[in-house]
Amino acid sequence: MMEKTLKDLILEKGKDETKVILDEGKLAAKSLYDNLINENKKQLENKKAKKLNEFNSTLNLAKNNAKRSLVEETSKIKQDLIESVFINLKEYLLNLNDKELFNYILNKIKSVNLNKDEIISVNKNDYEKYKKVLSTKKGKLIDCDLLNQKLGDNYQIKLTNEEASINNGFLLMGKDFDYNFSFDESLELLQNKYEKIIYEDLK
Repeated sequence: MMEKTLKDLILEKGKDETKVILDEGKLAAKSLYDNLINENKKQLENKKAKKLNEFNSTLNLAKNNAKRSLVEETSKIKQDLIESVFINLKEYLLNLNDKELFNYILNKIKSVNLNKDEIISVNKNDYEKYKKVLSTKKGKLIDCDLLNQKLGDNYQIKLTNEEASINNGFLLMGKDFDYNFSFDESLELLQNKYEKIIYEDLK
C-alpha cells in the first residue's frame, strides 16, 4: 500500500477545512435567512396591526357618526311631532264651536279662586263670539248672565268691550289678580308640563 504523500495529506486537510468552512457558511447563511424572514414577519405583523387599528378606528368613527346622526334625526322627528301636536291643539281651540267655547271658559274660571266679580276681556276680533256665548245683554260692560247662571253662588262676572292685548282666548281681570287664559298661554304651560313625557313616550 502506498503511503500518502505530503501533497495528499495537505489536499485532504484542505478538503476537510473547506468542508468545515462550507458547513459554517451554510449555518451562517441559514441563520441570516432565518433572521431576515423573522424580521420581515415582524414588520408584516406590525404593518398588519397598524392597518387593523386604523380600520377599527375608522369603523368606530363611522359607527359613532352614524349613531350620532341617527340620534339627532330621531330627536328632530320627535320634536317635530310634539310641535305638530300643539299646533293641532291650537287649531282645535281656535275653532271651538259655541258650546265648546262656553265649556272652555267655564272650566278655566272654575280652576281658579275668584272674588266672583271679575271682568273678562278678549281680543276685539273675538268680542262678538264671546258675547254670544256668555251674555244676553248689550253695552260696554255687560253682565255675563249665561255664564253666571251656570257658575251659580252669586257670581257677577262681566264682559268688557275694551280690547285685551292677547291674540286669542281671554283675560280674567280681578281686583287682586289677573288670569291669562289665552290659548297661547295655556298651550305653552301645557307644553312645558307634558313635552318631556310625550318625548319619552315616542321611543
